[in-house]
Amino acid sequence: KTTTNRNRGSSWNRWDLHVHTPFSHGFKGSWDQFEEQLKDADCEVIGINDYFSVEGFKKLKARIEADELDLGSRLILPVVEFRMRDVLKNRHVTRVGTNINFHIIFDNSIEIEKIETFIKSLTVDGSQIADRYANAEFLKETAKVSFEEDIVKKLESNPDFQDRFIIWLPYDEYGGIGDIDPITDDWIKRGFIKRAHVLGSSNIDQIDFFLWKSPLDEHGKPKFTQKQFEDWFRIKKPCLKGSD
Repeated sequence: KTTTNRNRGSSWNRWDLHVHTPFSHGFKGSWDQFEEQLKDADCEVIGINDYFSVEGFKKLKARIEADELDLGSRLILPVVEFRMRDVLKNRHVTRVGTNINFHIIFDNSIEIEKIETFIKSLTVDGSQIADRYANAEFLKETAKVSFEEDIVKKLESNPDFQDRFIIWLPYDEYGGIGDIDPITDDWIKRGFIKRAHVLGSSNIDQIDFFLWKSPLDEHGKPKFTQKQFEDWFRIKKPCLKGSD
């Protein structure tokens, strides 16, 4: 007898794609504690996230494959957090100085050594990261790259990565593009949004807006048309929020 799930309806799972490991500079706690947290996590999919590094994911995957760690049916994905050279000019205050950050979520079937080699080949301060890849403090505090030229274009042109990564840009979070002034730098802001596949926000108004759900005017009609949304964002952008 054949069974079917076609009438089951939607199935909802919790994902957390922003989980740092002890390989991130500033991480508090031990590797054993980290693994216990993963085993206790109420998540079906977990993004293992470190600054300019996949060392945490690499170690975790090796332990799982060696049967030294059992995470059940959970899917783990390699996520790399980068910093742009671009510095935010906050639209609310005169403060300047926060570098925009972004994340690349990689297909977990990509050989981890290929991601590692890609990161080591990136140029920071005139030379490749190379052996500085082992310096977690450098990777978090110093390493900065060009979002478009160093990361996006290189990934898109590399057969190992084409159509196998997702660009996640924080919006109303630390280092997010929401602070870019829409008056003076609107074209830059929209350019970043168009390039992103997903945006980082837990604000319901932002979530709706990036899914092209327009706020209403005083007459109860949408303030913005679907054509305007398409011009601004190209496609609908889902939002996500990780635990960091």
